Amino acid sequence: LAWVAAAGQCGPMEEGVDYLLQHSYLSAYVSSPDACCARCQKVPTCLSWTWLTPPAANQEECWLKGGSFAERRTQRLNGAALAGFISGNAAGRVQSQAATPVY
Repeated sequence: LAWVAAAGQCGPMEEGVDYLLQHSYLSAYVSSPDACCARCQKVPTCLSWTWLTPPAANQEECWLKGGSFAERRTQRLNGAALAGFISGNAAGRVQSQAATPVY
């Protein structure tokens, strides 16, 4: 499950998807999915990220994620769609590899 993007570029982004990994860290003051991806690329242990907008969060949030891949979720536990979620991988990194925590 690997894909490669050129250095400094974000790979594919998926709307309505949350990537669940072993560790996550809230990164404040991020204004767009591209900025969230760029922040993830700067953290060596960050493998993927999720950017939230309302209604998923009260304000825009960027979650940097690392460690073992757990799940690609497309709906909430109650079955509702993940509106306001956009997720992607750090360019050139493998989604399913294990890493140390991002914090």
